[in-house]
Amino acid sequence: MRNLLILLLCCYWTHVTVAQKTKQELDKERVIQQKKIQEADQVLKKTRHFKELNISKLDELNRQIERRNHLMSTILQEIPLIDQEIAHADSLIKTNEKLLQKLKDEYAEMIYLSAKVNNSLDKLSFIFSSESFNQLTRRLNYLKQYDEGRKKQIKKIEKHQKELASQKQRLQQQKVEKANLLSDYENQQQKLKELQSEQLLIISSLKNRERELFIEIENRKKAMLQLDKAVTAAINRSSQIESNITESPSKRTPESIIVNTKSFAEAKGKLAWPVKEGLIIGRFGKHKHPVLENITIENLGIDIRTSQNEGVRVVYEGTVIAVSKVMGEEYMVLVQHGDYYTVYARLKEVKIKIGEKVKAREWIGKVGINANNGLSELQFQVWQNKKKLNPEEWLAKY
Repeated sequence: MRNLLILLLCCYWTHVTVAQKTKQELDKERVIQQKKIQEADQVLKKTRHFKELNISKLDELNRQIERRNHLMSTILQEIPLIDQEIAHADSLIKTNEKLLQKLKDEYAEMIYLSAKVNNSLDKLSFIFSSESFNQLTRRLNYLKQYDEGRKKQIKKIEKHQKELASQKQRLQQQKVEKANLLSDYENQQQKLKELQSEQLLIISSLKNRERELFIEIENRKKAMLQLDKAVTAAINRSSQIESNITESPSKRTPESIIVNTKSFAEAKGKLAWPVKEGLIIGRFGKHKHPVLENITIENLGIDIRTSQNEGVRVVYEGTVIAVSKVMGEEYMVLVQHGDYYTVYARLKEVKIKIGEKVKAREWIGKVGINANNGLSELQFQVWQNKKKLNPEEWLAKY
């Protein structure tokens, strides 16, 4: 445990150059990351009957490793903040204990003084020995105020006792929270070692299958090219139709196009996911191949692995402008949102038609199979006019 604490402290200082986050932000981030890992595990459980060691299996491991690294990083940032809370709570407790003791001492002194005039004869003697009516009134008021002062002192003591008990309870909760985080970190660290060992095993196995991997890469390139052509052609057709409408001002409603474009742009980072549960296996853009040296692969969108026959839904309201079959990607659906477009490819079943208006989260079909690995994967893309955007930046974190 001592070595772990030293490791945590060292790792924490590597994060100080990053913008500091509050504990509430880190709490929320950690919960989201844990939920993502749990959902990914659920999806992967349903695909474990595929025992073959291939790129898809390696992709799964890479994503799992990545998510656990993110979770561990969040824990490392959160623990020092809990330490600060514990130190602050401990300081408050010590201050309140001193204050409570002072109140008790003052009350004891009040009891001692009141004991001198506590019996009825002493009180009567004190009152009736007054030399004037004004002195009598003052002595009666004094006894009344003294009695009220004792009652107020009792209330102060009770209030601080409650505050102290609450602070001690909170301190205990913070210590338990820290212990749980340390335990979670150790568990994630152990799981990470297991995943990394499995990762090395798969990489070693795949290096002996270079020819097979090259064929898979070429098939992927061809399918992606066909999809790119189909989407571009559909956008061109839609643009031509809009251009023709421009010639008839009475028929055109440019306001709706502008509104759709603006509202979609404002939804960046908030879009609904195209599947209820899924794990991003293939990321957007160009990347080095995980096994083959000097080979770069490109993804025009993201690949989301999900359950078999999982329903696919629209991420934002829009108009369906294309439904077509693409070689290597099964069915493709293209939805327009003003100047933006979302692409849903590798569907085995489609439930909508060209020209239909669709709402956010409306089901449009079912996920098909990735021909390269035999698993249920959706290819999802976001375009602005003819520019491809990173879909991961547009989807809600949760």
